[in-house]
Amino acid sequence: MRSRTAAVFALMVLAFLSLDNALSAQPSPERSKLIEQGAKGELQVDAKDRQGRPILITAILYGTADQVQALVDEGFPSDSTYQKLPAITYTVSDACYPEKLEILIDNGADINTAEPLSGSYPIHSAVQHDDLSCLEVLLEHGAKPDAQDGLGQTPYFQALDFSNKKAMHRLWTAGADPAIKAANGLDVFHYSIIVGKTDLVKGLLTDYHEANFQR
Repeated sequence: MRSRTAAVFALMVLAFLSLDNALSAQPSPERSKLIEQGAKGELQVDAKDRQGRPILITAILYGTADQVQALVDEGFPSDSTYQKLPAITYTVSDACYPEKLEILIDNGADINTAEPLSGSYPIHSAVQHDDLSCLEVLLEHGAKPDAQDGLGQTPYFQALDFSNKKAMHRLWTAGADPAIKAANGLDVFHYSIIVGKTDLVKGLLTDYHEANFQR
């Protein structure tokens, strides 16, 4: 099933990001120094850390929101990329960093542009987290709640993969249509049967039925 393949690929991307971050997450005075130097305007805006990450992305992962703001103020581009993924992806992938996400949005990061690996949007990553703060930030700034990724999956699919019932409900209240089908013709209800998680969509199915079929 292409829908299942898409889900597996999305999980692999997230796992890669988590592993990459974990491998370099040990305390690093060198990394902290680079972030501080960049925030003070002592580095070129295209400077990178030892892993090849743009300093802005390094600060997103390991610095503070104030440091991210300072870097942006110094001209470090909010659309920096690492491993082909835009900086905004790193505010919602491995963990949820709502303040950093908002800083990037306020400085021109596009929340409705798909990343090139899986064709997903920041909202697809945000729904994996129990903490809905990043999802709320994205919705408040105009993220499309039923944006479709490279295989036509809406964020409902990712929320289901991560068993995030709260995120599915928030997508519903934001106006996302659970009947939108992926490229293989499956909507999230049919997808839930394939992955054995029909219990997680019962409430959503009830809401959808009441909104569309009861008069």
